[in-house]
Amino acid sequence: MRHTIVKQVVSLKGFFVLLLTSPIWFLIIDRFYGVYVAKRMCRDDGGETMFASTYVGGYLRSAEMIGAYCVDCMTALPAHKFEFIDVYLPTRGHIPGMKEPGFYRYTLSTVDDPRCDVWENNQQYKGVKHSYPFKADECLAVERLTGPASNYSWKQVGTRIPIVGGLFFIGRRDTIVYEVDSARVLSRTREYSYQSRTTWLIETASTGFANADIRCGGQPGIIELLQRTLRDPSKRGTTG
Repeated sequence: MRHTIVKQVVSLKGFFVLLLTSPIWFLIIDRFYGVYVAKRMCRDDGGETMFASTYVGGYLRSAEMIGAYCVDCMTALPAHKFEFIDVYLPTRGHIPGMKEPGFYRYTLSTVDDPRCDVWENNQQYKGVKHSYPFKADECLAVERLTGPASNYSWKQVGTRIPIVGGLFFIGRRDTIVYEVDSARVLSRTREYSYQSRTTWLIETASTGFANADIRCGGQPGIIELLQRTLRDPSKRGTTG
């Protein structure tokens, strides 16, 4: 009798070992547990968090982050979300109007403004300008700054969080609006994402590209976050 019970216990233990190490169990954890953990993280601290706000005319970006045409400028300025966007060029560059290292300021102007000439005469820029909310007579004016640049900027920071002993990873991306001189964070959106190996294998094989199984907490868009943080009407006249 005892021998039979021992055999049953050993068999049951072996069944669970087999279950835990089987491909089916791996796929269940891979697909469903990863999505569950990502949703829980989104619920706990995903989305927007506002720590402080201010009212200023614009913000600062690095030339390496804006791309060849300053997408921030072409999105935010013609929509009148900001008055200016400052750009820092650390080394000699090839962006129109920005050749020598230093700080430059983009503003919205009209095509008769000579500060727009370098952009208006750039064929590549003219080819994409229609995709942004410019009026027919509007353009981007750029000039080198002689005074101080904006003390506010934004950046994105990504990391991977291990789960199940490092077998799987949850992606986390923070979009942060901060003070340049103090590094104080004013606001943040936190996005979590998870892509299972199952999804990656199936979608890559069929389409060459794989989406995440879940992506949550990343709203709003960066321009909207910047506007709520740096253009707070209640702070108008109280900050520079």
